[in-house]
Amino acid sequence: MASSRAHNLYRRRSDREGSLPRGSAGRQSTAARRGPRPPVPTPADYALHELMVLSSALFDTRDEGEILRLAMDDIAAAGPYSAEAGYLRVDGDLVPGPRGGQIHALAVDRRVRELAGQDGPVTVPGWPWGWALGLRGLEGLYGYLVVTSRSRPTEAERSLLATLVRHTAAALSVAFTDRRQREDARELHRLRGERTALQRQLISVVAELGYQRAVHALMADVAASGGGEEAITRALHELTGLPALVEDRFGRLRSWTGPSRPDPYPEPDPVRQDEMLHAVAREVGPVRIKDRLITLVRPHGEMLGVLALVDARGEADEHTVLVLEHAATSLALELAHLRNLAEVELRLHRELVDDLLAGTDQASAYARSAAVGHDLHRSHYIVVVQWSNRTAGDSFAHTVGRAASAVGMRSLLTPRSDHVVLVADDRPHARALYEALARETGTRSGTIGVSAPCDSLDDIPHRY
Repeated sequence: MASSRAHNLYRRRSDREGSLPRGSAGRQSTAARRGPRPPVPTPADYALHELMVLSSALFDTRDEGEILRLAMDDIAAAGPYSAEAGYLRVDGDLVPGPRGGQIHALAVDRRVRELAGQDGPVTVPGWPWGWALGLRGLEGLYGYLVVTSRSRPTEAERSLLATLVRHTAAALSVAFTDRRQREDARELHRLRGERTALQRQLISVVAELGYQRAVHALMADVAASGGGEEAITRALHELTGLPALVEDRFGRLRSWTGPSRPDPYPEPDPVRQDEMLHAVAREVGPVRIKDRLITLVRPHGEMLGVLALVDARGEADEHTVLVLEHAATSLALELAHLRNLAEVELRLHRELVDDLLAGTDQASAYARSAAVGHDLHRSHYIVVVQWSNRTAGDSFAHTVGRAASAVGMRSLLTPRSDHVVLVADDRPHARALYEALARETGTRSGTIGVSAPCDSLDDIPHRY
């Protein structure tokens, strides 16, 4: 479209100049002596102008479908092309987008999928030349443009088409990142709203059970301090007069309020801990085990920890049990909320580590690492953990993360097919990490590999 307008303009100007009367030669010479004429716009000039206008329109929208439609509608800005089809990658699959005026053919669909992310020729009936062009960015393949032409494009036309494809892919990258950030923000907002709704529901249930004043005091204290585990154990201690504590599901202390706290806290025995958890799970309500009144914290059936009162003299009555049950419900909301936030953060960590291992843009990596609270400007080490009786899924990744934190490793991690990779910001204590994982898993049949230092982000893929 742009090239044809430029050609017509150029031809009309040439016709006018070629039709001057003979007697005008002297006047032309005089005009020439007055100074050079402005250059006549070429078809390439008009094409570049059209591409600049299109690029501005592409980056003005954040809708992937609209970006693809704009690129297909104005494909002629790059040359004598027609947009046969367009595709967007959605949930790992190529989904047909708006069509460029042609009937979408199953053969084109099949050919585009066969290319598996690569560019390549496409046969379209009635068109001598057809090509599928991948729209790629930092996140990988965003989609495809299938372009046809009545003749084989020149090098200049191919260059203009490549420019249009790059601008379209860049606009899709910006739109994709913007959409993902908005989705993350909505998810965090939803989780906070869910937590607030559940807390209000808990207050209503407590009022119906007739223990409104005590639990209101508990919830008021929890809300005043931000709703954390320490706030819950502190309120529980004030209401019952007994030491209150929270342990994770592995028996490690997370919070203690009240006197007689053991120092150091006993190292848990994995076998005995599992036996205790199963014994409490078989009962309804809190269970007394030795000097402790114990209840499990397990929202939606998932074991997240233990809430307990230390009652060496057997002073706990039915009111104490009721307060403990309500406190466990409140703690379940808190731990579930923290777990959901941790999963969102872990996903962001995984995406960053995956990009670092594959090689990524430094500016983007530094910005993303700062957003999750990690400093990538320091020297880093790659740590690979593989355990014979564990698959590298979410559960084992959480185990490795806990063990790394326990031995003082500041790191980002991601699970791979049969191992877990950590990017640590200081020389890791491999032996301490090995011993911690042996205790966590109950077996020593594991392997830990540590790379040489990575002094720059470019070193990370090679060290891995």
